[in-house]
Amino acid sequence: MTQVKQGLYSLAESSGGSRLLQSLDHYNGRQVYVLAYHRVDLPGHRAWLNPELINASPAQFHEQMALLQRDYRPVSIRDVLEAAGGGKKLPRHSVLVTVDDGYQDFRETILPVCNKFGIRPLLFVPTGYAGQGTFWWDKLYQVIYLSEWKHIMTASGEQVSITTPAKKRLVMQRLSQEIKNSNIEQGGGWLDELYDQYLDSGSPGIQRDLRDTLDWDELRAVSRQGADVAAHTHTHPILSRISGEQIRKEIRQSRAVIQSELGYDLPVFAYPDGLAVDITPEARRIVQEEGIQLAFTMLAKRSDLGQDPHEYLPRLGTWSKLNLGHFHLRLTPLFSVCQSLRLSDSSQ
Repeated sequence: MTQVKQGLYSLAESSGGSRLLQSLDHYNGRQVYVLAYHRVDLPGHRAWLNPELINASPAQFHEQMALLQRDYRPVSIRDVLEAAGGGKKLPRHSVLVTVDDGYQDFRETILPVCNKFGIRPLLFVPTGYAGQGTFWWDKLYQVIYLSEWKHIMTASGEQVSITTPAKKRLVMQRLSQEIKNSNIEQGGGWLDELYDQYLDSGSPGIQRDLRDTLDWDELRAVSRQGADVAAHTHTHPILSRISGEQIRKEIRQSRAVIQSELGYDLPVFAYPDGLAVDITPEARRIVQEEGIQLAFTMLAKRSDLGQDPHEYLPRLGTWSKLNLGHFHLRLTPLFSVCQSLRLSDSSQ
């Protein structure tokens, strides 16, 4: 069935069907498709990083950005802010490219491709990880997939087997969800201890002292070279798992660091994880109180600045098995209408 769907997506693209669907919208000057990426890379390039964060290969990303240049109107976050504030309207078929977390491939691959096609990407940075530290999902991946261990101990003291690929996959899924559902400091503390044991274990392929993320000199460079940088919290906690005081601190600290390091502070923000279940009314209220004009989620549909609350804007995620036809279909009004109906049904 998957192959059949992929074939239909490709047929829609080659026949011009996706372009026809793209044109069937009610243009109001405040609509924008917002794309969300984390990494653009090949799994073997940095084999110690969790490949689940790879949204496209370099070749796929190049193909996608070429499509945006051909059939859409790429805009910058400053264009979107102006339109949201009642200023100049956005052009029809506007699209904004955003990237989360600030991995090295932003400098190596994403920005050069965007520059080639006249696209100004927006990079959301967890400021506490700029040029240092390893994200928890990459630590967990290394412990499960790269260690020579047969078992690991969970935060609750349960011993779980990681002896086969299937077991590794299930444990990765389970523990990832447990960490997301727990207090991030408690989950991080347990994982930090496990990760330190892994680094001391002598397993082959251990990577020490490597920088997975851009440092501030590199962030200043990409900012000069055609990217915008904005806040993604300081330590990347899921906001529903921390107190209101901590939420406020995370937002203020991340924005203050960006202002100090880059000399500007855009009033935009991306929720870590970005799922509706993780964005509480308290978090939304605090985000707005802190002067954030546009806050982005991972609700997959087109953003309409005239209808969506500015603190709850959708973004369209991507993934490495997304072919170009499917990618294009997601950037059509039909897809957004279907998503709105699905989200409405799920909330009832």
